[in-house]
Amino acid sequence: AAYAFVVFMVPLLTFFILSYLEVPIGDIVFYRFLEGGSSLDSSTIFARISNFDFFVRNISEFWIFGAGTKFDVTLSLDMNRQSNSMLIGLIDPFFRHGIFAFSLYLLFLILTIKEFYLTARRTNNYGILLGFLGFVFVNITLNAPHIFQMGIMLLFLYNKYLKVEVQNDIAFTKS
Repeated sequence: AAYAFVVFMVPLLTFFILSYLEVPIGDIVFYRFLEGGSSLDSSTIFARISNFDFFVRNISEFWIFGAGTKFDVTLSLDMNRQSNSMLIGLIDPFFRHGIFAFSLYLLFLILTIKEFYLTARRTNNYGILLGFLGFVFVNITLNAPHIFQMGIMLLFLYNKYLKVEVQNDIAFTKS
């Protein structure tokens, strides 16, 4: 019940504080998120729809091993040179690398989440798990998920540190 209260109150308080500071929240939502006032051709939703259409038309050719280096050229020519990247999260690595590499990527994500969860349960430190889940959920919407970012590497390093600390504590208490 306390979490539901926080989840409800934080956005509401943020809205009231921003309104008090005269931040044009309605304009931000309308013009940035809903893309009001822009033509369909210039909106990002049009680019996403075009990318999905490109994916559906070309996936039969590249579904096993992916498009690889032909991806950028194929997409750029197909989109009349309007875009050279996919704007739909997990479709990009699937189309670039194919079903085999994409399956390995998903397996890596699942096993990493499992490992971080087990460490979090043992140490009662859930920051690592939440950080990695944030990475996964954000990269569903980005155009190219990159695992080799400094913050993500620090999560792996801190996870290893916590596992070693737990093992040292167990060894210390046994002796």
